Amino acid sequence: MSDGAAAIKTAGELEDLRGLIDAVPVVIGFYDRDHVCRFANAHHRFFHGAEPAALIGQHLSEILGPDQYADRRPYLEQAERGEPLAFDATVLHQDGSLRDCAIHLVPRADADGEVEGCYVLVFDLDRRTQEVGTLKDLVDLAHDTIFVRDMDGAITFWNAGAERTYGWSRDEAVGLNAQGLVHCRFEVDQDAIYEEILRTGHWEGEATRTRRDGTERAVALRWTLRRDAAGAPVEILETSRDITARKEAEEQLRASEYRYRNMFAAMTVSFWELDFSGAGKMIYGLRKQGVTDLRRHFVEHPQVVRELMKASIVLDVNDKSIRQFGADGRDVLLGPVDKFWPVASENVFAESVIAAISGKAYFESVTRLRRLDGSEIDVLFTASFPRESVEKGILLIGLVDLTDTKRAQDELARVQSDLAHAARVSTLGELTASIAHEVNQPLAAIVTSGEASLRWLNRAEPDLDEAKAAINRMIADGQRASGIIARIRAMSTKAAPDQALHDPNALVSDASLLVQREVETHDVKLILDLAAGLPPVKADLVQVQQVVMNLLVNAIQAMAACEACQEVGRRLTVRTRPDEDGGVLVAVEDAGPGVEPGKADQLFNAFFTTKATGMGMGLSICKSIIEAHGGHIWASNKPTGRGAVFAFTLPPAAEDAL
Repeated sequence: MSDGAAAIKTAGELEDLRGLIDAVPVVIGFYDRDHVCRFANAHHRFFHGAEPAALIGQHLSEILGPDQYADRRPYLEQAERGEPLAFDATVLHQDGSLRDCAIHLVPRADADGEVEGCYVLVFDLDRRTQEVGTLKDLVDLAHDTIFVRDMDGAITFWNAGAERTYGWSRDEAVGLNAQGLVHCRFEVDQDAIYEEILRTGHWEGEATRTRRDGTERAVALRWTLRRDAAGAPVEILETSRDITARKEAEEQLRASEYRYRNMFAAMTVSFWELDFSGAGKMIYGLRKQGVTDLRRHFVEHPQVVRELMKASIVLDVNDKSIRQFGADGRDVLLGPVDKFWPVASENVFAESVIAAISGKAYFESVTRLRRLDGSEIDVLFTASFPRESVEKGILLIGLVDLTDTKRAQDELARVQSDLAHAARVSTLGELTASIAHEVNQPLAAIVTSGEASLRWLNRAEPDLDEAKAAINRMIADGQRASGIIARIRAMSTKAAPDQALHDPNALVSDASLLVQREVETHDVKLILDLAAGLPPVKADLVQVQQVVMNLLVNAIQAMAACEACQEVGRRLTVRTRPDEDGGVLVAVEDAGPGVEPGKADQLFNAFFTTKATGMGMGLSICKSIIEAHGGHIWASNKPTGRGAVFAFTLPPAAEDAL
């Protein structure tokens, strides 16, 4: 921008403040580097007898006259070098007289530091007595502290802002030594400050001052030196502002940042500071294109998720992150985050983006991330979205390494599976008589049907229809025996859990067949109350049947040991019902002695048992199985009558599994 254009722009800014500038009883103008007037306030009308609009575009020599302009030119050239200055001089008034005036020249620089012109302020000293009240009132309106002292330090002016800041009234302060009154302590050498203000005419800095009540305040100072017509220093004008609150806030911020930095660096959790402003701009662009369902858009355009990753930049990481991701230093991990996210984990990143722009407070999910050597680790990915951080485009991400935890969980699952298998085998041992009975029944029926078919065939006139019917019964009984053996083999075989869709009613019915002999032996009446229309459940058939069978056996044994049960009858009811959450509820109700008060919560603890010969593992294993399926198991007493209820829930199968 040319000097003239820059000066015109500055003049335009002054026009916006004309109402305020015109109210000041001081000649105020702005001149470009060629000394052409670009702005003049209303006081020119009283001092020079010319309308401000008529002065715009005139050269300063036309306004002052060639002689006075020649006197002022050295000062103007000094201001053009960026040096503000103040001096006393005589100025031609419209009435033809020469007035003693205080003149201030304040250079104006552009963004590149180039001086584009200067402000000229002319104070009529001959009218100071008449105008001092008006000036005082105007200065008193300022929030800043303003006071003037002579070169010996005696205060000659003290505004209302100074009264508020330091506690002394104007009448008390004027005439006193400024240093003795406010005890100023500077951050730099005081002699160097006075050398600078005498050399340049101004100084800026910070200091600590003492109030009347003894408290100390931090202040930001700006001093301007005024010289007389001969160039001798006359007085110093000070403007200052109380920055105590700002300094305290800065100190608190520094302390907070120090604590944050220490925590960030020393925590055993991996922390990443991300700049996601680029990703935010991409999301904004998608919105402008009419994309309303981001989740669906990400599914249909997976490359967009990868682009969002590339636009999310790692700004900083802590020491734990360096070790966790196998880096030689912090700089290796900085930059786009896409290199850490395998394709299989893109959906988690996409969901975190959706959570951030949906106004959620935080997001967390278990996912897998890629280390620098290409290996993958299981992590708990967490991100919080405080409003102020989101507005700045900065996020703090936490990554908890779950590799050891996942390994321990897998090992725990293996041990639990082994214990469940051992428990099944133990239960089958207890049910040997029942199993033998269940197998012997179809075998005996096969023998009977075989003998009958032979008799029908050995007749003089063989009855083929009867023989065929007997053979069909043999086949059916053989299949029945085969099914029983298959269930027993499934119970006894050691195999990894295999979840599939199952009808919950069929699951319960099949499990009850294996305890049929126990039911008959202990004179128990088994009732299956199975609700129709239940949703399928995704479960490991053998494990869930193990739970049902264990609960049935426990109920039968509880009623067998209860003498009072003989009088009321041993009723055992298995119910299936829809669960409140859309899943399935399975409840086993007996007529036994019930659960002892205070022990319902302990029954599922490992090694807790109410049986004299029990190991306390059966119900603990049942709990592990049900919770591994996403369900819940509990025990309670029946609300009416005697007996206990052991119940568990299984969640509905996910839609993608149906």
